Amino acid sequence: MNRKWYKTFRMHSHTPEYLAKVNSALDIIRSHYISKKSYVSCSGGKDSLVLTHLCLKVDPNIIVFHWDHGLYLMPREVEKEIIKCIRCLGVRNLVVKSSPQLCRPDIRWNYKIWYRVFFSSLKKFTREHGLEVCFLGLRAEESLKRKRRVVKVVEVDKYTGVKLVYPLGNWTWLDVWAYIVSNKIKYPSIYDKYG
Repeated sequence: MNRKWYKTFRMHSHTPEYLAKVNSALDIIRSHYISKKSYVSCSGGKDSLVLTHLCLKVDPNIIVFHWDHGLYLMPREVEKEIIKCIRCLGVRNLVVKSSPQLCRPDIRWNYKIWYRVFFSSLKKFTREHGLEVCFLGLRAEESLKRKRRVVKVVEVDKYTGVKLVYPLGNWTWLDVWAYIVSNKIKYPSIYDKYG
């Protein structure tokens, strides 16, 4: 990470606005968390790594669900690094799911198949474990569609019936990086290469 950015992130991590967002996110997690009925969805991206770290503060045994996008949507070296970053958070209950259907070369052009496989696997996973609450690292600033979703903070997923909670909804990219730097969170090197 560039030294100038590192200093910027460190300085931001001491601002009252940032500290209020961290406390608010923890309050949201605590108020919706149900022991043994909650999980955090972790893609391995910067936002979900931050959310997973926050959830682990509430319950170090929370289930962390990671979806492996398969050979043709995620290079294997990147996937291995993502798993390593998730484990470095101290995750005790990591569940990694994928599907043989995602190992077909045509999958990268057919997102209908990807969505069908992903949501049917997620539905099965939530039923098997009796889960009721999912924490997601979506942020409003990422897109207009996400902004409309996360403004609610909580919604019920139409595919699984699970309560979806967005503790980072009002966070900015600066807040996310300040949290990563101030908590020494390991993140995929792809951010330094292309960010």
